[in-house]
Amino acid sequence: MSKMKAVVAAIGVLFLVGAALPGSSDRDLIVRLQGEITVLQRQIRDLQETIDRNHVTSSQAVTRMVDSTESSGKAMTTLADRLNQTDTLQHNNLSGVVKRLSQVEENVSQSNTQLIENNRSLREIKAAIQRSAPKPEN
Repeated sequence: MSKMKAVVAAIGVLFLVGAALPGSSDRDLIVRLQGEITVLQRQIRDLQETIDRNHVTSSQAVTRMVDSTESSGKAMTTLADRLNQTDTLQHNNLSGVVKRLSQVEENVSQSNTQLIENNRSLREIKAAIQRSAPKPEN
């Protein structure tokens, strides 16, 4: 926009300078001003083309940034979902391990109780055998 203001100011200066030139015919001044206006119009057109190209480039960059942000957001969501799934799976696995360990502990306790009872029965059998066995005579 500041270039456009400069162009308008230059046109104004050209009008003033052209009007102040002594001995210039109006026709020569008009021809010169028309030439300057043509140059300025070309510069304005070039400036507008540059602005349009920069706008397209900026729009494309913003679009790529938005796409990248959306892609990153999806990746983060997927990662969070996988972490939650892994956490749930580990929790379930640990619960299973704890349950199995409780079962093993119960089985060991039952086996221990049974061994104690078997040991007691064996002592009783041994004692009964010793009582019923004939005693050797000396």
